Amino acid sequence: MKIENGNLKRKRLGFGGHAGGDFSVFHKKDAILIAGDLFWSEEDWEYDSKYLELCASSETQNRSRDYVRNRLKSSVVAPGHGPEFIQIY
Repeated sequence: MKIENGNLKRKRLGFGGHAGGDFSVFHKKDAILIAGDLFWSEEDWEYDSKYLELCASSETQNRSRDYVRNRLKSSVVAPGHGPEFIQIY
């Protein structure tokens, strides 16, 4: 789903791995991802955390994370728990 508000264009991405109805918001122009609980912290970007086993579907969570890591190329990620972090490719 695309969300537009004036010149600010964002994309709502549905990811159901964590709780079954999760979503993240991606601002394409600035490559900013508001990840919610797709990533709990910066540590989750490279290493899956111990909390992965608590997901409604760890398989869906991993597939969603792979999509974000390999396709979106976010420069800034705001995780669900913890400060935002910069991602360099």
